[in-house]
Amino acid sequence: MDSIGFNNWIKWWYIDIKECSNGPWILLFDNCGGHEPIVSMPRLRIEILPTSKTARYQPLDQSMISQAKIRYRSLYYAESATMLKRDVPAIIRSKKKVEEAGED
Repeated sequence: MDSIGFNNWIKWWYIDIKECSNGPWILLFDNCGGHEPIVSMPRLRIEILPTSKTARYQPLDQSMISQAKIRYRSLYYAESATMLKRDVPAIIRSKKKVEEAGED
């Protein structure tokens, strides 16, 4: 999410929550680059958690984030291996061309 989408979400959330409660409210966010509040709303305080503190302040997210990282890494490595297998002949051909050009 970029900062524009983030701020649009805050505006939408603020309109919705005002109908249910008088506030005040506080929103805690991790320090993702897109979580840069531009908007200012009455009775709403936005706090950004310090770097590497998400797991401490949001312990339930820790296992979800860990599982997502494990899944992402396995998909990344599998795709990298597939691409490498597919492109090895091209790499070898390129290397031979460079070596042949150097022999002239």
